[in-house]
Amino acid sequence: MYLNELMNQDSCNTHPVKQALADLIEIDSLAKENQLNVDLFLLPYEYQLRDNLYRQRNSPQKLLTKKLKFSSIKTHDCAAAFNIVENLDDYYLFGDGIHFSILGHKAMAKFISQQIKN
Repeated sequence: MYLNELMNQDSCNTHPVKQALADLIEIDSLAKENQLNVDLFLLPYEYQLRDNLYRQRNSPQKLLTKKLKFSSIKTHDCAAAFNIVENLDDYYLFGDGIHFSILGHKAMAKFISQQIKN
């Protein structure tokens, strides 16, 4: 029932969003069958973190968090892992604002381990 209600909401009208949400709900259902929990870690793009305007640029993270609010999936916005970063370029591969460098992976590992412990 939750999935049907979720899909009928107006901000989920695009096919990729509907499919992503349907896939996440299916993963959550399979996890529950095996007494497991699902945590979703939402990774930031480099451009979202360039300045103090992240809250204006994080619509993908906000949309997924909002749509999954009433599911048992716990979402984590990983932008917090980069709050203290001075040179953001060092945390992404050169010329690639999507994939993390070694430093970026270390920051993510630290953040994720903290979130899992909480």
